[in-house]
Amino acid sequence: MKLLIYSPMSIKYGGGVESFILDLGKRLKGKDVDVTVVTSNYVGNEKRLDKMPPCPFHIYELRHKFFGGLLFPSYGTFQLLRRLVADADITYFVNAFALHDLIFLYLKQITGGKPMINSIHAPLITNSALHNLYTRRIRYALFRFFDATHVLNSDDAMTVKSLGAKRVYVIPYGIDVNMFKPAEQNTRLEAFKILFVGRLTYQKGVDTLCKAIKLLSHTTYFRRMFFTIVGSGPMESFVKALTAKLSNVSFLGYLQRDLLPEIYRIHHVLVMPSRWETLGLTAVEAQACGLPVIGTKVPGLKDVIEDGRTGELIQPEDALSLANSILKFYRMYDENAEAFRRMANFSRERASKIYDWNIVIESFHKMLSDVLNEERHTCHLHSELKVGED
Repeated sequence: MKLLIYSPMSIKYGGGVESFILDLGKRLKGKDVDVTVVTSNYVGNEKRLDKMPPCPFHIYELRHKFFGGLLFPSYGTFQLLRRLVADADITYFVNAFALHDLIFLYLKQITGGKPMINSIHAPLITNSALHNLYTRRIRYALFRFFDATHVLNSDDAMTVKSLGAKRVYVIPYGIDVNMFKPAEQNTRLEAFKILFVGRLTYQKGVDTLCKAIKLLSHTTYFRRMFFTIVGSGPMESFVKALTAKLSNVSFLGYLQRDLLPEIYRIHHVLVMPSRWETLGLTAVEAQACGLPVIGTKVPGLKDVIEDGRTGELIQPEDALSLANSILKFYRMYDENAEAFRRMANFSRERASKIYDWNIVIESFHKMLSDVLNEERHTCHLHSELKVGED
């Protein structure tokens, strides 16, 4: 099977999608899939990798033009894409920028209707009025023209299915559960350690976390708490202002992904106060390391966090609820260590059962085979994920 993968951002951007593409390509190669990846040369303002990581498949990083929030392949890039789509058995493209679905639908038509999977790795609706207008007027209308749609969460699956998509696959990102695993010895520390990992942006709600920390700083429990913030982005000033005032708040900046397992293992709970997500890979990684997660009731995190068993779900933009939830977990850790241990163990167990790459790759390979063999069904659910449950 020859698979062409298109992802709009350069692999050197180093985000969750780029990590997924690299891991996916490596694991599909082990299943006799001949993978070719095409990306743009665009890294935005957050380039994280200085060079392309080694991989066992070919990556074309091709010229694109970015303006007005849109990313267009150059004429030469488009012509190469046309040849690659025609040569592949199946094309999988990451639908992240406006007009990309139209471009790939045109490529599908001029290459004789070659099988094509439309994948959604970013929220369908955001805080951008123009993005939302395009999604509602154009993107929604195009889902039914592709051979399948891959989404990361059950909320998006319901939306896409209602729009007449032929096949909808709910398949999350996978993780290496041997890399992301709990500490071998659970040493009880004096301080209760709370972790945030993510881009320091409005979407990730780092401003909500800063407000929650300020609220907690007025409690008697605060001196036994320690906060670590990992990431980079435009809201870095919020974090630095906080660390300048509070000695038990530490800012580590951006860290490479291979350093994260050890960071997770020396903390007790992860917070994800996001305003929107499509999955929440950080929450999955943390749970695999035995950390309960406090996250928001948004698509993606509602699938990842089993409320009351692997963490707690709160409303977005609610600093008081976030502060109270952190306090609740601190008290559980301090006063009922056995209950906290059970939650940590169940977090690890559930992450290993659902998000292990060895399981995820089977679901992804089945999707490719279904599309090539024209299997008829409406919605395929990976493992225990359920469509329509809150």
